[in-house]
Amino acid sequence: MAGHAATVGLSGDPVHVVVHKLLGSDTPEGRRKFWGEMGKQMTLARLPGVLAPPVIDATANEYVRPWVPGENLETHIAVHPEEAEQRADELLEICRVLRKVPAPGDCEPLPSYVGRLVLHARDTVEERRDAEYAQLVGAMAKSEIWACPGFSHGDLNLQNVIVDPDGRLWLIDPLLNPCETPWWDIGKLLQSTYVNWAALRAGQVEPPAPHLRAMAERFLQEDRGLGLFFLFLVLLRILRHAPSQAMKAAVLHEALRVGWDHVDAVS
Repeated sequence: MAGHAATVGLSGDPVHVVVHKLLGSDTPEGRRKFWGEMGKQMTLARLPGVLAPPVIDATANEYVRPWVPGENLETHIAVHPEEAEQRADELLEICRVLRKVPAPGDCEPLPSYVGRLVLHARDTVEERRDAEYAQLVGAMAKSEIWACPGFSHGDLNLQNVIVDPDGRLWLIDPLLNPCETPWWDIGKLLQSTYVNWAALRAGQVEPPAPHLRAMAERFLQEDRGLGLFFLFLVLLRILRHAPSQAMKAAVLHEALRVGWDHVDAVS
């Protein structure tokens, strides 16, 4: 799914909107994912304590939502690092609201999905890191750390949070996961803060900026073990789809570091 901005006239007045289209092959699975993500956008827009633009029109292949003025949170806190911990606390409150929403009924059980993810990621692990990866996965399995199912935004990184001109936070562009748990959202927030995501995209490993690391520590106060566990899973998903060997190597390096941090947190 991808979105692009447009301007349309409703009742004679121009309205700025974002149009999300079904991309890729038109398959039952593709449509299920597309409609599931549209359903998430509609759910987010109805929740008290959460700001999200509603779906205002839809066809079989696209849906339309209002454009939210402002800038994404990643850009905003780079200019206003003094707001980092306050914004982290606001996002945690949003996550607590989402945690109370029941999960969709057709989700894959979390242990099954984690098992598939670990096996698929195993195919991209470099031979020289194979023993370390196997040892890490064995250590993590012994922790028996599983989260309860529940609703999630699914892609709650800082770029999908908009700070509007009044300083309010808006959630945009949710993602449908094979299994649903609110801890995906903590994992995605940590992707933006506990690791240096901009550096990883460039195939490099660098520490995050101090204000981002301060946000990460705030997120980890919810449950350090669970947060690091889901960040590890998020990085395994990224590892499968990294477009270059340099990025794969950098993501693998950070995934192993995060995995051992998790083991330390729960041991």
